[in-house]
Amino acid sequence: MKRSKLVFLILSSIVSFFVLYYLLSQISIRDVFLSVKQVSPMAVLAGFFFYFVSYIMRALRFNILFKSGLDLWRMVGVVAVHNMITRIMPLRAGELSFLYLMKRHGGQELTHSSAHLVLSRILDFFSILLLFILVLPFSGGMSDLARSIISWSAIVLVVVLISVFFLNNLERYFPALNKGKFLHFFNRAREALSHIGYVMFLRAFLVSLLIWIAQWLTIYYLASSLIPGLGLFDAFVASAVINIITL
Repeated sequence: MKRSKLVFLILSSIVSFFVLYYLLSQISIRDVFLSVKQVSPMAVLAGFFFYFVSYIMRALRFNILFKSGLDLWRMVGVVAVHNMITRIMPLRAGELSFLYLMKRHGGQELTHSSAHLVLSRILDFFSILLLFILVLPFSGGMSDLARSIISWSAIVLVVVLISVFFLNNLERYFPALNKGKFLHFFNRAREALSHIGYVMFLRAFLVSLLIWIAQWLTIYYLASSLIPGLGLFDAFVASAVINIITL
């Protein structure tokens, strides 16, 4: 392992330790045990079932987009390790673990793995946004926070579309950048995604919707035992707000 990566890993681990220590210091162990006792075993089983389904769907999406050479269950293992590390490491530094895992188990180049990871995050964002807009009218109403999220999401959508157009025409507008490292990396990434057609992209987007439906059902079943009267759509909207902010 390179020295810079080792230093980054150590610093990230230290930050994670202090964050975890602070969070645990704010929690009463007694309240945690009381809350656990209130959770229905059937709700826990349902929650874990949908959580496992979300992992299968994530692996299926990578297999749709990614010519990785890994079968579905090996990809599920990669996704599980990647998500675990991403949740532990601060500032989403754990995303780098996907590049390492795909290099080790799938023999994939850094450029290819990076391109597909970025594409999966874009699919996540628009899937969450679409579901959020669809379920919002069925929840407790449109709050100021919800309006702000929709407005900012629309701005992000416009920025993404403009950025994609600009990057696709970068060579035309700035021919002097043809030999730059960034443009070389971008062209390699574009080549890695060149096999993805409209049908494949649509399939991946539909799977992305299923990922977040399963993820939110997990949260609903676990939270409904602790919060009596929690509505399904209210849980979905609250989960979507958190996911959009932290994605």
